[in-house]
Amino acid sequence: MDVIIYLNWGISYARLSRISKIIAREFKAYENRVRNLIDDASWAEEGRFKEIILMNYLRRIVPKNVSVGTGFVRNNDGEITSQVDIIVYDNTYPLLF
Repeated sequence: MDVIIYLNWGISYARLSRISKIIAREFKAYENRVRNLIDDASWAEEGRFKEIILMNYLRRIVPKNVSVGTGFVRNNDGEITSQVDIIVYDNTYPLLF
């Protein structure tokens, strides 16, 4: 899973790069822990566990008016997507369900 997270905290690019590498190592440690616990018994569950870890991380760093969840998205044409693993949305707008 490739994830790019950019927040403007008023710090230099070099420092932000070092912080990003530390965060990436933390995620890699979680990935290795999960893989060692369940081996290849269930790739879907491994993926779901990684999604939960990422959602929890995002919840800690996004502003209060932004929420993180999972579900479906309806576009402007009224079409509904298949299930989306992680949705980051402005919670000042109402949810349909």
